[in-house]
This record gives sequence, C-alpha cells and structure tokens, in this order.
Amino acid sequence: MSRLAISAQPGTATSGSGLLARGRAGSFGGPDELDGRGALQRPAGGRGRVILVGAGSGMSPVWSILNDHLASGEDRPVYYFYGARSRDDLFKLDEIAAITDAHPEVTFIPVLSHADDDAEWTGERGFVHEAVDRKLRELGIEGEGDVYACGPPPMIDALTPTLFMLDFDTERVFYDKFTPTSGASAQAHPAAAAAE
Repeated sequence: MSRLAISAQPGTATSGSGLLARGRAGSFGGPDELDGRGALQRPAGGRGRVILVGAGSGMSPVWSILNDHLASGEDRPVYYFYGARSRDDLFKLDEIAAITDAHPEVTFIPVLSHADDDAEWTGERGFVHEAVDRKLRELGIEGEGDVYACGPPPMIDALTPTLFMLDFDTERVFYDKFTPTSGASAQAHPAAAAAE
C-alpha cells in the first residue's frame, strides 16, 4: 500500500468534495511512461552530500527520495530542508524524528515562511531557498553533492539561482516544479535543461 500526501487547495478537486478527507482510502493512476515511480527520481551512483528541498506537498517526492536513499545503503550525509508556512503545515514529524534518530547522517531542517508571530519557533525562518543558502554556506559545503527539490514554481525559480551561486553543478540538480491546474504537466529536469 502506498500513502500519499495531498494538499487541499481552494477551488481544486482536493477541496470541498470530501472525497479526499483525511484518512480516507482511494485509488489513483499515473502516466505509464513514469513506470509507476514518479517524475523526480534519485539516480544511483551519486557522490557527496544529498541535499533535499521540499515545500508544500513537494514533501512527498522528497520524502520518497530520502527513503530510497536510506534503503540503498549509500553512506552519504543528507540535509533535508522542508519549507512550510507555519508549524501547523509541517507533517510527518514523528517519522522524520525516527529517521534522524536511526540515521545520524540525516539532518532535518524545517523552515517556516510565516513564523513572524510564532515566538516559540526556534528553527529556520524565511523562504526555504534562503535557508538553503544560509545553512550550506554555514556548513561550508557549497557545490558538494546532489540536489533534489520539489515545490511550487516560485520556490524552484528562487532555488535554482541560489544553487548556481553556491557552485552546484547544474547536472547534479534535479527538480520537479508544480504546475497550475490548467492542464500543464510537471516534469523533472536537471537544472541544465532549464537553462537551455
């Protein structure tokens, strides 16, 4: 059985109908050309650190990549950035804590963009691409590793030049940009393809 993380958005199929109520079972299908694995995938044989960046329901593909990486047995440090508006928008925290407890090479970095009024929040604040920039510079790991990112177009559009300025090789940056419900399809791209 697979579990999905679905973000309910006003005016979409995920809102109002009750068809996608929390905990309700359902079925879905996907494009055959994806071989059932999704568009954003972790290629084997990476080197250096693994940088994961997700925002909103972009947590789901990044979560899958994290679990695939752990199952592969590769011994690489992982930095898992997750951007949300508020603490209420963060999820899977117990599962993430279990992973970081069992795998000390995994560092989870939640980032809240709307935490100005949250005096109790001690984690990263601002947009997730800003936290990626700050944290990777602070750790001195600019340009080292493979980056996998999934989120809304503004996040990916802001993250791409940030990674370029951090000296990441565009062929080692993979992302899946959400698309509007207008019928456009999301595709995973190495960042190099976006520059063409």
